[in-house]
Amino acid sequence: MDTNTITEPPEFIEIDNEKIATRHRSGNNPDVFWLGGYRSNMLGTKAHAVDEWTKKKNISYTRHDYSGHGESTGNYFEGTISKWLAQSLTVFSTLC
Repeated sequence: MDTNTITEPPEFIEIDNEKIATRHRSGNNPDVFWLGGYRSNMLGTKAHAVDEWTKKKNISYTRHDYSGHGESTGNYFEGTISKWLAQSLTVFSTLC
């Protein structure tokens, strides 16, 4: 699904019993794949600024919330950098 604004609900990808919230907008290649910072989410100021920039340039943009962050399910305290990296790789291979 192409999600064009932050007001539209996210799509979810199930990864290891967690629902990972994603937003993707198609455009020209190459894709921009957003990896949020520690304890941040895909609706933050920086992610939104990149969204606006890629929209103006007609560049594909994909972002997601790690488990336990933002609109994704899961317990933040059960997450690890390795787990969040694995989720990111799955989102990338699914949407990009």
